Amino acid sequence: MREPKMCQIVCKATISDKQAKELKEKIEDEYRVNMILDNLPLVVPIARPDRDDVVFQGGYHVGVKGQYAGSKDEKYFIHNHLIFLVKYHKDENSDLSRIVGFE
Repeated sequence: MREPKMCQIVCKATISDKQAKELKEKIEDEYRVNMILDNLPLVVPIARPDRDDVVFQGGYHVGVKGQYAGSKDEKYFIHNHLIFLVKYHKDENSDLSRIVGFE
């Protein structure tokens, strides 16, 4: 803990045609992935262009539907590359730390 970790593979998965179809349905229905770390929910900070503040949404979307540049064909993209920011507070009297945020 308290050391940055960059670009680590957590798991690899191959999905069947049936699972791909189910994921497409989840993307269409705007499902969200919710995660918990040390009993704290993952939140995604969203900058508001009309104001100087940030809103926090719980979890993140399973994926999105869109096109490659120059193509009109819609494709489904799974959000499978994640970056986490774990905020913590170090105890001044010991070597212990407490997680206080998960984005």
